Amino acid sequence: NNNNLILLQARTSSLRLKNKILLPINNKPLFVYCYDRLKKSQIKIICVTSTHSSDDIVEKICIKNKINYFRG
Repeated sequence: NNNNLILLQARTSSLRLKNKILLPINNKPLFVYCYDRLKKSQIKIICVTSTHSSDDIVEKICIKNKINYFRG
């Protein structure tokens, strides 16, 4: 029974580089690229983001890519 969990924090409100998690890496948003790399560990991954409206895009990308997510 594996109880490990990875929480991948993804929010767009960076002060120094706005929307950095959306910057493309290998034609994917940075946080999706990280998610794909973490999937190789076979540990459950949840992308966590805020309820701020600027993070609606994170939710849309998670839905499109079938990534489990939580907003809070």
